[in-house]
Amino acid sequence: MRNKVIDLLDQTIEELDKEKIDGILEIPPKDDMGDFAFPCFQLAKVFRKAPNMIAIEIAEKIPASGNMRTNCLISEIISDWIPPSNA
Repeated sequence: MRNKVIDLLDQTIEELDKEKIDGILEIPPKDDMGDFAFPCFQLAKVFRKAPNMIAIEIAEKIPASGNMRTNCLISEIISDWIPPSNA
């Protein structure tokens, strides 16, 4: 499932390759924070914007997907919850 999330972000963020996305993508410390998180702090220099603005732009570009139950923006972090049947 991690590779599917990386592919989705790769299609959404042209400025980063899959290897860099994989390095940023993380698993949140608590289950209620999602299955994967993509902190946008490291992208501030690349985009020359505040992390929260970057997160909003990325979240808006992510297409609806049957594999992702919820795409939730929490401050500067984008979190995705994967349905148990797709995990």
